[in-house]
Amino acid sequence: MSRKKIWLLLVLPITVLVSGVFVYLTILGTKKYNPFKLIEEVKSYFMNVTGSYIVSEPQPFEQDGIEYEVYRGGVTTENHGKVSNYEFVADATNGKIINIKEV
Repeated sequence: MSRKKIWLLLVLPITVLVSGVFVYLTILGTKKYNPFKLIEEVKSYFMNVTGSYIVSEPQPFEQDGIEYEVYRGGVTTENHGKVSNYEFVADATNGKIINIKEV
């Protein structure tokens, strides 16, 4: 077997493997949490939800010196005739709630 064929048999599989790992990690690193799943999860924290929204385009956000890409949204509830509005900020990467406040 020639040196060229041996070289191809060794280098080609390694190159393909390294390229595959790089592409997988790149895609995994840019994957975002589903915003529509997130709004359903947030709504489940509240009772008597009468309205909700989520901005599905991630936005930059900083809290306590930590920078995030976040989804922003809101929920409206009605309890005993009183309407309450809440806004939330959630990490766009993993869906964890960073902040919820009544407005």
